[in-house]
Amino acid sequence: MDPEVVKRLHEAKAQATTKKHDEMSLAKQNVEHTLESEMVFNVGGTLLLTTKDTLLRVKDSYFTGMLESGHWKPRKDGTYFIDRNAICFGRILDYLRYDELDMDGLTPTLKKMLQKDFDYFFPNAKVDNTPANLCANYMDVLRGWLGNHFDASKL
Repeated sequence: MDPEVVKRLHEAKAQATTKKHDEMSLAKQNVEHTLESEMVFNVGGTLLLTTKDTLLRVKDSYFTGMLESGHWKPRKDGTYFIDRNAICFGRILDYLRYDELDMDGLTPTLKKMLQKDFDYFFPNAKVDNTPANLCANYMDVLRGWLGNHFDASKL
């Protein structure tokens, strides 16, 4: 075989090997970042997984305060204990992921619990320009008194 052709084949193989190595290094870095970013919560015995990026999506929340303080450390088993109802906390995590607070399918008691948890974790949050720490039933009462033209954003 022509030595020039052999040389080009070796160069092409070396470039392909280098490219594959670089791709694998990048994939490894992405996996390491994800593993460093993962947070496992033990919520009443139920394990819930999310990332630090998700927890930091809402500014001025319980989560941003705890993470930015640098004092929030996992327990020996690697989990962060949250003394809340797992169903409600799962909805809180979904709120962080999708920017929607889903109360569908909850009993009235669980709705109240979720509202209290929401107020605790997001004391300054607003949902649809309405202060979120006003319970939904209070808004219904106010609308009943003031009519359907009531604009909560002017509170």
